Amino acid sequence: TFALLFALIVAAPAGAQTVNENVIREAQIVHNRVQKYKDISRKLTKYNIMVDGFFMFGFDNEDNTIFQSTLTAVKEMDLDDAIAYILTPYPGTESFRKLDREKRILNYNWTKYSWYNCNYQPVKMTPQELEDGLRWLYRELNKHYRQTFLRRVWKYRALAIRHLPLTMKIIQNYWNWVDVTKLP
Repeated sequence: TFALLFALIVAAPAGAQTVNENVIREAQIVHNRVQKYKDISRKLTKYNIMVDGFFMFGFDNEDNTIFQSTLTAVKEMDLDDAIAYILTPYPGTESFRKLDREKRILNYNWTKYSWYNCNYQPVKMTPQELEDGLRWLYRELNKHYRQTFLRRVWKYRALAIRHLPLTMKIIQNYWNWVDVTKLP
C-alpha cells in the first residue's frame, strides 16, 4: 500500500527553510533536522518522487557563508530543484512586528516586498550582501542543474514515460532557470 501511494506522487516539495542548525533551534522548529534531509530525499527518490527544496535566507543567526553551505547541502541531498528566497516580513506577521519593534524595517513600500528584496536590516549581513548572496546562489544552482540534467533524466526515466506532459514541462524549466539579472 505504501509503495502504491508513492507511485501516485510525482514530486514532493520539502520546506527545509535553512541548513543552519542554529537557526532551526532559535526558531524552535521541531520538524526540520538538517541531518535528516538527505535520508528523506533518498527515500523519496527511491520511489521516483522528485524532491524540491525551499530555502529561506536572512535569519538573524546567518552570515554570508549560508549561501555556500546551502549549495553544498543541495548537492549532497541530490535535490531535483531548489527554490531560494529572502525572509520577507510581511505586515501583520510576527516577523514584521519584531523587526519593526527593533527598528530594522528599512522600507514600508509594500510593492517592494517580494522574495528577492531585503526590506529589513539583517544582523550579520548587509541587505545588499543578502540580495547578492541569493543571486550568487541562483547562478550556482543554474550551473549545477544544467550539469546534472542528463543524469536526472535517466534517474526518472520511468516517471518521464508515464507522465510525458509533465516531463516536457520539467525539461522546459531546466533550460529556463531563474534569470538572476531580472530579479527585482
